[in-house]
Amino acid sequence: MASEGHQVRSTAALLRVSESGYYAWCRRAPSGRVLWHARLTELILSIYRSSEAMYGSRRIHHELQERYGINVSRGTVELLMRQAGIRGRAGRTRWAAGQMLDSRTARRLWVTDARAHHTPTGTVYCAVVLDTNQRRLMGWSVDRTATQELVHRALDAALVRDAEELPPVRTEHTRPTAYAFTEHMQTLALAPVTARVPDRHAQASVDLFWRRIGRSLLPRQYWNTPESLQTQLMSLLEDFSA
Repeated sequence: MASEGHQVRSTAALLRVSESGYYAWCRRAPSGRVLWHARLTELILSIYRSSEAMYGSRRIHHELQERYGINVSRGTVELLMRQAGIRGRAGRTRWAAGQMLDSRTARRLWVTDARAHHTPTGTVYCAVVLDTNQRRLMGWSVDRTATQELVHRALDAALVRDAEELPPVRTEHTRPTAYAFTEHMQTLALAPVTARVPDRHAQASVDLFWRRIGRSLLPRQYWNTPESLQTQLMSLLEDFSA
């Protein structure tokens, strides 16, 4: 209010704060919290611009964690985005809505996701690449460790399956493995469009796929070890991709 021309003394009396406290605040150096938020805002703006003003708080929060190793709450990201006057694009983007217009075949929309399947003695990780437009499993990979190679192998398998020469694949993000997926796609010159968090239609396709996998798995007593679960998952995914 003082910066807008109001007198400090009368304003302090109106707000019931001390005039000396106001001047002490003016001379005080920025707090660590203020400096940290300023740094975060710079990173958020950088990620937002690189996504062509597409990413919202959910995707920016993920990028901060995965790319920069910054552990910050999503609420803080939302607050700083509001203060900076930016917001992500909601709903389906224009190119996603018009992706069935290719003259040779329906445009493909590839989505990657990874899930952990637990047994009493260990965990098995499974990554899949789904074509949500054509509703089919394009590639998959199963391993005992969750690494970027898990996603890369799933993508490589999808590319082998999709041997036809078609327009570049458009990709979406789901879960932390998506960053490795998109990075690998860009290395192979197959991701001309910035990846994004999936809309509700793509996410519904992914959830439906995992529910079908869950219903098709044998009862838990038949896969009480990681090895038995891995064998069953590989056989089941082979049937799904046939």
